[in-house]
Amino acid sequence: MLIEDKIALFSEQIMCGAEIYTWRYDAEINLSGSNCPYEELIDEALNAFGGKRVLREYAQIGEKPLVLSAPIGLIWCACTDKRSVEERSVYVIGPVWSTDTNISQNLMSLDKLSADRNVSIQWLHDMDAAMRHLPVVMPKLMHQYAVMLHCTINSEKLGVSDIIFENTGRDGDHTEKVERDRYRIWQLEQNMMKMVREGDMGYQKAFNQASNVSSGVHITGAVTELRKAKTSVVVFTTLCTRAAIEGGMSPDEAYTLGDSYIQSAENATTISDVAAFSYAMYSEFVERVHSRRTNLAVPSHIRAVCDYIELHADEPFTNEDLAKRAGYSEKYLRRKFFEVMNVSLPEYIRAVRIERAKTLLLDRELSIQDISDRLQFCSRAHFSDVFRKVVGITPAKYREKYIRS
Repeated sequence: MLIEDKIALFSEQIMCGAEIYTWRYDAEINLSGSNCPYEELIDEALNAFGGKRVLREYAQIGEKPLVLSAPIGLIWCACTDKRSVEERSVYVIGPVWSTDTNISQNLMSLDKLSADRNVSIQWLHDMDAAMRHLPVVMPKLMHQYAVMLHCTINSEKLGVSDIIFENTGRDGDHTEKVERDRYRIWQLEQNMMKMVREGDMGYQKAFNQASNVSSGVHITGAVTELRKAKTSVVVFTTLCTRAAIEGGMSPDEAYTLGDSYIQSAENATTISDVAAFSYAMYSEFVERVHSRRTNLAVPSHIRAVCDYIELHADEPFTNEDLAKRAGYSEKYLRRKFFEVMNVSLPEYIRAVRIERAKTLLLDRELSIQDISDRLQFCSRAHFSDVFRKVVGITPAKYREKYIRS
């Protein structure tokens, strides 16, 4: 099948979901053709926001799919025909709006653009009308389309983590908006850290709200989205670690927990896995601080035993080891632990290890057998049985529920 036929088929498929237009440019980013009814205007928009400058550089050396984003909220995806020996073509899909919440506000930026380029009021009116016909598509879906486009053109299967991300336009035109966004992000960050320090169990709403506002650490250049996500988790985990220590966690416990999540995020191979670790990390810090603040009456000796169990859940230890840390006999520790915690020592250990298993199950590189062995269960069958009794579903079902390919 000729590449033009492949592109035509691909274009028909993505148009089933939304009117996402397909474009072909030569190596100098001169338009060869598109299926967009507003061809001249949208092509001019790509140029006006600096996209053609980026694409010219990309046409020479681009080997991976490219995602372009304009400051007003537009997204394009691009891919080169890297198998072409003589002159590369660049195929583009888009643009689309990344969100429908600020389309009208973003279109006001065209006023500034028109003043800079000395264009007519009619041009501005026509551009505004064309932009309003563009669909709203979630960025994650466009990222998937980008790798699908690359596969269609080059017969090479890549992942979203291979995408190169570039911002178009001039940052100076949007300084005020960036400052507003960053102040809003700072406010949300302060609220999230306050919840960690206080062990506030209403953290889920705050986490979701912050996730919708902030896209993570801002890194420019040819950096993959996966690398950006990992860097954001490292920063976020560091903040949570410090907040948890301020909330009453011991530095040893907080740093050990934080380091564990950072390593898990670094080992992740997909953005969805990194996001899962980010949420699991935040929730565990909040819940551990909450546990300490609501159990102030727990004697220090018993608290030391609980801390040791949580820190070393994936290591072998005996009741005798725990008794020595508390300065009790093994028999007295079992009796005192049940008296204070209202749960037996073996049940507490089991509960801590099942909570740790929930986190480990988010790492698709670990098999269920690996997790069973790491958490000191005698067999995979025993681990699965205990997990099902505590959580309500098997480890395999839990992984299927919270991990998406």
